[in-house]
Amino acid sequence: MALVVVTYLLGRQTYGRHVALGGALFSAISAILISRSRFALPEVTMALLAVLACYFMVRIVHKATYNNYLLAALCAGLAISTKYNAGMILGGFAVVHWLANKSLKDWRHHLKLLCASLVCLGAFLLGSPYSLLSFGEYYQALVNVKSNTQFALQITSCPWLNLFNSIWQT
Repeated sequence: MALVVVTYLLGRQTYGRHVALGGALFSAISAILISRSRFALPEVTMALLAVLACYFMVRIVHKATYNNYLLAALCAGLAISTKYNAGMILGGFAVVHWLANKSLKDWRHHLKLLCASLVCLGAFLLGSPYSLLSFGEYYQALVNVKSNTQFALQITSCPWLNLFNSIWQT
């Protein structure tokens, strides 16, 4: 339910009420979200936190305050902690920072991004403390995920996945 509300807020802020209602409706009846929610899988929590981070990122473009930077970073860090593929949202931070501060001549604008980066890292560590407390086991788990991904990519004949595999190996 919270994802539907946040999707509505994001849509209203960016495109208006009608688009917001459509986005909220689609997220409410999404078969994938419903099935993942039923079994309490992490995708729904990650989606909520990622959409919430996007909401605050859009607010950064309109008004680049510390609150918007820090709330977006907090949500992004927790989303990444929930499921690592949410890390793609970090690229959005760079774009939003550039859009909000096109001059980028004043160093104080970069201080907001630095603070947000620290909050994002802190939120990630808060959600995944064993990435720091037991780094050896955590690193080994990441290596296992990489090897499983490479194996899955080697047995496919899809050219796009083969491209991804070659990028992953570099």
